[in-house]
This record gives sequence, structure tokens and C-alpha cells, in this order.
Amino acid sequence: DRLRRVALVAPVCYHVPLPLANPWRIWPILRSQDDNLAPLTTRVQAQCQLLIQRPDYFRACAGLVRDYWNHAFYTTARRYREISSPLHLIWGEQDIGIPPRRYAFRLAADTGAGLSVVAGTGHLVQQSRPELFNEIVTHFLGGERQ
Repeated sequence: DRLRRVALVAPVCYHVPLPLANPWRIWPILRSQDDNLAPLTTRVQAQCQLLIQRPDYFRACAGLVRDYWNHAFYTTARRYREISSPLHLIWGEQDIGIPPRRYAFRLAADTGAGLSVVAGTGHLVQQSRPELFNEIVTHFLGGERQ
């Protein structure tokens, strides 16, 4: 009731298998989600390196995995069709973790959501193509349906 419009970026849905290989290391996770890391600037890469050195990083990753398999999270993730506000999904065409051909089109059909599949990007659409991502979100939040 508090939201006028909702834009989701490759949301977890239909209980996607979570890649668990080396959850304490960010680079394997990034590579598994987005083959094209070139758009990640040196500054972003440096921030990622700082992140993995934090003492609570492993605990946060373990918590993510624990919460992902939690029944309450799974139930919530399946409730997208209950969103009454206009909904728009943004997905990377080459998303390896949550492939659009398997999940995006199904979720859009189940919810009546608009869908933008961004070519040449993986899971990290907002980092790989920030200008296009911002344009899609701005148009949608401004009232235009893509």
C-alpha cells in the first residue's frame, strides 16, 4: 500500500539454485553472476577487495545462504504476484545465476510485470550498463511502462 511503483532487478523467484562455491570470496561469486567484469571500475574492484577483508564478510555470506533456504524467505519470494503496484523487472540477458529464459519471462507472465532484458549483461545489470539501467528505471518510475 505504500509503494506506487516497484522495479526489481533479477529477483530471486521460484527458488533458484543458489551458487554456493566459495561464498567467502567475492570474485568467484562475481564471475559466476556476470562474465563481463570489465565494467567494474578499479574503484569498485578495490571496494570489493576491502569488503572481503572485513571480519564479518564470511558471517554475512553464511547468513545469506541460511536465510535463502529459510521457509519465510522462500514464501515471500513466491508472493510477487500479490504486489498491487505497477511492477517492472530488469534482467541481464546473460545472467548465469538467475537466467532470464528460465525465470524472467515466467515471473513477468505470472505477475503482469513489464520486463526489460538488457543485452550483453549478466546478473549485475546496474554495474555493467549503468546508463541504460538508470534510463529504464527512470522511465518506469516516471510512469512509463517499458
